[in-house]
Amino acid sequence: MSFYRKIVKTLNELKKAHPKCTLGKHISTAIDSTDMNDLWSISDKELHKSLINYQAGLDMDISHDDDDIEQIIEGGKNLWADQY
Repeated sequence: MSFYRKIVKTLNELKKAHPKCTLGKHISTAIDSTDMNDLWSISDKELHKSLINYQAGLDMDISHDDDDIEQIIEGGKNLWADQY
């Protein structure tokens, strides 16, 4: 299978797993974590590898409710208070 077809297959999987996220965001985030930040110069092979790594990271991520995330953020704002 060509890398082009593998990329399209991976993007389809990402869209099914995360329908609220745009394909542009998936691609941008995938290549942002590499040294190849220029989409124009990245090869199909490199793009596929980046998407696979990005997908694996998303699959490992645990989803949280918005309330949980808000509590984490608020708790992080007051970390200095725990030192005394």
